[in-house]
Amino acid sequence: MMARRVMASIGTLGLMAGVLGGVGVNVSAATHGKQAVHAKTSGHRKQAVSRKKWTIVLSNNYMANEWRPQMENDAVVVARELGDVNLRIVNAPNTISGQISSLQDIIATHPNAIVVDAASATALNPVLEEAVRDHIVVVSFDEVVTAPHVYKLGWNYYGDGIAMANWLGYELHGHGNIFMDLGLPGIPISQAFVKAWNHVLKTKYPKIHVVGTYDSEYSPGPELQAISNLLAVHPNVQGVLSGAYPSSIIKAFKQVGKKPLAVTGLATNGNMVTCLENHVPGFFFSAPTWVGGEAIQMAVNILEGKHEPMFSYAYTTNFQTNANHIPGTGQVVQAKVGVNVFPKLSPALLIPISFGRFHITPAEALGKQS
Repeated sequence: MMARRVMASIGTLGLMAGVLGGVGVNVSAATHGKQAVHAKTSGHRKQAVSRKKWTIVLSNNYMANEWRPQMENDAVVVARELGDVNLRIVNAPNTISGQISSLQDIIATHPNAIVVDAASATALNPVLEEAVRDHIVVVSFDEVVTAPHVYKLGWNYYGDGIAMANWLGYELHGHGNIFMDLGLPGIPISQAFVKAWNHVLKTKYPKIHVVGTYDSEYSPGPELQAISNLLAVHPNVQGVLSGAYPSSIIKAFKQVGKKPLAVTGLATNGNMVTCLENHVPGFFFSAPTWVGGEAIQMAVNILEGKHEPMFSYAYTTNFQTNANHIPGTGQVVQAKVGVNVFPKLSPALLIPISFGRFHITPAEALGKQS
């Protein structure tokens, strides 16, 4: 999620360098500056003799936020628990051309499947269609492509945006001043959120006024600085529509002796804990990092001849601090300490931590020994 223009670094990849419960992880530098992480089930793990071992490559192009490293760590755990997957993770340079070149190299190794978090919705289409023609199963997840023969596991960003704006409008009783986060202008999630937010405000809450916009870049530091700068010019603000970090928003407000009446953002443990501890109503859209593992599970199902839809949403449940359901917010559950909010665990954790029959621990999600 949240592709950025920053190059992945060897230092960031160090988050994955530990041994994750029976999966050996080795970091190596590939040609053309690409970085590869290889994961395979260790020899002591029992395998069913009749089951085929599938070679699956996860193609990623960015590692400089909290989400992408956790996604890769989760994928390793899912591959281990499936038991019949040899997983290789390749982190391409953070450019479209870099990921295309990396994918061409991957295709040349003839894996059974490729799961890809794409740098572009359209530019990767030709190389991924080439993989399909070579009888490689391709699953695009998170930032999905539009190639017709590629399976897609995405997010309903527009629907999430509608839910966030409806929730905030209800919390502010239909009037007030707000700031709006433009995210990282130009990428799909930002475009979808801003379009949805503006639509709801225009059609349902015309008395809610956007008095300032900013680019959070989906990062805590830039969001804290941006909100601080805006508050210096517009101190009379009641809420913030953000796709990023309510924890940074609340901190900026506290620095000038204020508290927002309502905030929205990403469902991280830290965001939810901060809202609950500061008694600030919050709505959190969920984009769990195990979507990469879900893509691997989908690829295995397809390889085994099971039916999978060409497009599906990875997860459609969001979180809020409220106990009551607010109209127009879709499927929502309440954020509760000890259930889906964990004050003693890392604020970086994406919620929910695990899914389905898999058992991803917080330590494994963060690349540590469980």
